Amino acid sequence: MSNQVDPQSRPRPVRRRREPQLIPGTSGYRLRNGRTGLDPIDNAREASFVEGKFIRNLFTGRLRTTSWLGLSIMAVIGVVFVMPPVFFYVVPLLEGVSVPVTLFDLCFLLPLALIGLALLANTALSIIQNSKKR
Repeated sequence: MSNQVDPQSRPRPVRRRREPQLIPGTSGYRLRNGRTGLDPIDNAREASFVEGKFIRNLFTGRLRTTSWLGLSIMAVIGVVFVMPPVFFYVVPLLEGVSVPVTLFDLCFLLPLALIGLALLANTALSIIQNSKKR
């Protein structure tokens, strides 16, 4: 006699369907269980979640759009953000003039240029991805 149990005779666990648990800040959370969606705390939490997702996708290179309006806005804002450091540093260096770096430049112009470069890179990646789909 063996002590093995036949796998067919084992009782199977009962799986219950559960409603998905909504995490605060995700879309749909502020409208859960018949609420109106007008709670200012939930609205602010959802807005901050979307902003964080946008910034994360921007700097990881995953911000994509297929809309030409969105692509043109991203490109224009990217160029506008990149231009001040170019005019303040690159053009004078090409003319042979040295420009001192100030705290304003490090705190304002450098992050602005990085955001502009990220926008331009994501615009180029979106255009490449859209052209491959066609």
